[in-house]
Amino acid sequence: MRARGASGMRPPVLLAGGLGVALSVLVGYNAIHVPQERAVRLSREQAAEEQATQRMQAEVAALLAEAEQYRKPLAEEPDPAALVRDVVELAQQSGVQLTSISHESPQELPQFTQMTVRLHGTASYHQLGTFLDALERAERFLRVERFEISRAAYQQAAAIELVVSTLYVPPILSGSGAASH
Repeated sequence: MRARGASGMRPPVLLAGGLGVALSVLVGYNAIHVPQERAVRLSREQAAEEQATQRMQAEVAALLAEAEQYRKPLAEEPDPAALVRDVVELAQQSGVQLTSISHESPQELPQFTQMTVRLHGTASYHQLGTFLDALERAERFLRVERFEISRAAYQQAAAIELVVSTLYVPPILSGSGAASH
């Protein structure tokens, strides 16, 4: 009976040992492997998010730089006096004699401000053509809104009236040279 009793005790010990090993593997798997697997997956997700964020920031910076390039020919400030100075300088360079200059109040709209100046003067047809060409080729965006010319006698200057405007568009990110970053 002794052999039977000894062999009868063995299966519960083996069963208990097997259950202990299985329980240890299960606990180890859930306590060590699963959290590590989650941490690795989280790290990969965070790395992918960071890469996407960096790509997006680079794209935004490129778009801001491009937008700033489009702003360059526009007025730097919503200041009608600067428009008057620019137009008067071009008129003088062209030989146009200005008799009166007035600017209208800037028209402020949500995305931009339009500034307008009204000019009266005299010019020969050649001077007038040179002036209009200078306005069109100016470094700053200038638009002739209205143009009137009175018929001149032979060899005399014609009376002219021009309404010239420009736009001011504020920087996309206020208070910054956003595109310079």
